[in-house]
Amino acid sequence: MNSQEKQNLLGKFKNELLNVSNYLKGSEKGKLSESYKLFIEYSFQMICEAWIDKNMNRRLDNGAWFYVCQDSNRAYEVFQENHALGDALISYFDLVAAHEPFTDLLTMVHEDLLLTGKGGDGIGQFFTPSDLSNLLSELAFVSGCFTGANQSDDCSGAGSLTLGLLKRRFKADPESLKSLTVEMTDIDELACKAAFIQVAASILSHDIAMKRVLVFKSNVLTEYGENRRLLVELQSPSIDLGSSNKDGMLAAFNKICELCN
Repeated sequence: MNSQEKQNLLGKFKNELLNVSNYLKGSEKGKLSESYKLFIEYSFQMICEAWIDKNMNRRLDNGAWFYVCQDSNRAYEVFQENHALGDALISYFDLVAAHEPFTDLLTMVHEDLLLTGKGGDGIGQFFTPSDLSNLLSELAFVSGCFTGANQSDDCSGAGSLTLGLLKRRFKADPESLKSLTVEMTDIDELACKAAFIQVAASILSHDIAMKRVLVFKSNVLTEYGENRRLLVELQSPSIDLGSSNKDGMLAAFNKICELCN
């Protein structure tokens, strides 16, 4: 797919978010911000269900594990009678599938809709642009960093640095992800969910085997170690699913479409 086609998909995704905002009240900027927040909350729940459907419904003894904090769910009553959020999620998955695995697609959207103009007010958030994350990832690999079985980011934001490293690692050695544990931590729950969505969507869309992903909603200065609050965790099956992978991926995608409609 060429760059223009990818831009068209990005435009379609943004239009779907705009469509969500049409069902909300308030200023145009406020409605766009709220539509993005609703998209993240909805996508988080749907992707959790899709991952479970792909990896845990067929065999209960395959080593797969999934945990999501009980109070992390949100209501979307205003959208029960239409498909606006579902359409946005399907457009997002189309966008993810059209790009290289672990391409950062949400950080700048998150920054633009929620943080622009605030100058770091609140909890002082400034997200890393994806091109800078990709550069840092190249430098890290040249120096031999981040080649072990664990990768963590204690101020992950929407996942830009984590995605840059995963993208570079996947290019160099896709098999290494089968033994890789990824941890992301941020004080902002919405950013945590955006980071998880980005990693999990690539795993689902590109059918990638990754050992384990954990996301913590915590302040690393005051809640480090055992005091961290685990928001979501997935552990991939320990068995080789072989030729059933494609069927499982199709079932997971169909499940997303079914849940969205």
